[in-house]
This record gives sequence, C-alpha cells and structure tokens, in this order.
Amino acid sequence: MTFNRKCFVALGVALLFSGCNKKELEWENPPGFHGRKITSRGKTKQTNEATWDEAQRYCAELERDGHKDWRLPTIDELRTLVRGCPPTAPEGACRVREGCLSKGECYDIGLCRNALAEGWPCKGGEGPSVDGYYLHSQLETQPAKSLYWSSSVIIDAPDHRWGLYYYYGTINDLSISMRHSVRCVR
Repeated sequence: MTFNRKCFVALGVALLFSGCNKKELEWENPPGFHGRKITSRGKTKQTNEATWDEAQRYCAELERDGHKDWRLPTIDELRTLVRGCPPTAPEGACRVREGCLSKGECYDIGLCRNALAEGWPCKGGEGPSVDGYYLHSQLETQPAKSLYWSSSVIIDAPDHRWGLYYYYGTINDLSISMRHSVRCVR
C-alpha cells in the first residue's frame, strides 16, 4: 500500500483525501452520531457513542452533503487518519490490516497498543492535532472520546471489531456490545 501524506484537502463539512489507497474517500466531519444510553441509575442520557450495530445502522442511513452511500470505515481507512504515531500509521509496524485481521497472528501489543508502556512513542494527549490527538488536524474529534469503530471483524473473535484510539494512537480490540465513537466514510 502506498501512502501520500499530502493527500488531504479541506472541504467545508467533509474532508476529502485523494491519492491514498488509489481511491478518494470522504470523511464525515464533524462526526454526527447522537444517541441515547441508559446510565447505571436507570436514567436516559444523550451520548455520541454507539454499539457496533448502532454505528453500522447510523452510517448506512446517513444522508449528508447530498450523499447516501456512507459506511463504517475499515481499519486500513482509519489508519490513514493517524498523524504523529509511527507504529499505527498506514505503513507502521502494527500488522493489523485488512489482509491480516486475526488477533492471534497479526496483533502485537508492543506494536499496536502499548500506550502505557515505557518507550511507546505516542503519549496520550501529545499528538499533533490542536486537541492533542494523533489525528489529522482538520478532523474534529467527538468530545472526551476518540476510540472509533471500524467495520473490520477480528477473525478469531467474531463479536469483536478493530478500532483506533486517536488519543494514544493505538489499535484496539473492541467488543461489539460496548459504546465507541463513530465516523462514517464514503
């Protein structure tokens, strides 16, 4: 896979990039999911996080900027948004990619998610974006959360998906029942 670090072009609501993965992608910006969840006290609360099924449904039903062909991105597509964190950038040492989705064979915690270990190059909140994330500076994050769903199934854990935590620049194993942020792509 080739990667062009100058492939981003800012456009009003969405961010297009071309020259990456030999096609153009348009990212939802800012992310727009708003749902409800039940708190531990039984009250309903507004949230910008979704379970994996809710995230899939939200992207499939999204109509924005005259387009109806939105979807959840793959882990490869999420990685194209990483800035300043070499292990998880598109050409980084973390082997989790569309061609390698097995946790047992492709996931090495030292190369993909060792955020709290000494020597991990991407310290939380020290990324190059304005808010300290390891994310392209023209993309907005959702408040207080930057762990995003991908559509990529972990082959040896079918109830889990790969996700990217832009606060630390890590690739993570996410249970589909948990709630995380959503950013659609087309």
